[in-house]
Amino acid sequence: MHSQSAIAHSALLDGIASGAYAPGEKLNEVNVAQSLGISRNTLREVFATLVSEGLLERIPNRGVFIVEPTRQDLSDMYATRLVLEPGALLWGRRVGLDKLDGIVSAAENLRDSALPQTTDEDIRAIADANQAFHRAIVASAGAEGLNQTMDRISAQMRLGFARANRLNHQFHIEFIAQNRTVTNLIAEERWQQAADQLAEHLQHTRDNIERYFG
Repeated sequence: MHSQSAIAHSALLDGIASGAYAPGEKLNEVNVAQSLGISRNTLREVFATLVSEGLLERIPNRGVFIVEPTRQDLSDMYATRLVLEPGALLWGRRVGLDKLDGIVSAAENLRDSALPQTTDEDIRAIADANQAFHRAIVASAGAEGLNQTMDRISAQMRLGFARANRLNHQFHIEFIAQNRTVTNLIAEERWQQAADQLAEHLQHTRDNIERYFG
């Protein structure tokens, strides 16, 4: 993928991961190409890559759509995260993990100030903090290839969570306490315990796909 395509690919991934696109949304080729400042031919190359990554779907005679992850897609995503995130803590360079306390504290403040009437804006901010927490863990390994993998997973996470929000838009709140537990163990440099706790939380969500995602 040449540089222009790579930049556009990254921008679309970021857009999906940030919630700018909704599952099932049709992408207008002209509008997206103009917003990214690229040709439609380049955009088609980017679309093809995102289709191969499972984030877009091309439907003949209808166009290109944002994928809505299936239960199996979500289960596979968590299986990947179970290897990626605890592994980053155990075998990575452990750089930048001092950011975690600030990320979790911001989510805790949002939770405590908003309850019992959390707004959609509060929930989006808490979801963003949760995503930042997990991305920081992967980034701590200091490997660009892992960051690129996590970029794709973050986009899948956002699409999956959009589905979960329709069932219970406050489910993100329970992840805050889980993230605090892991953060405290990391601060104490109890790496094995932190990795084990993180894996337990990820496995719990994977085991409860039906409850979270319907």
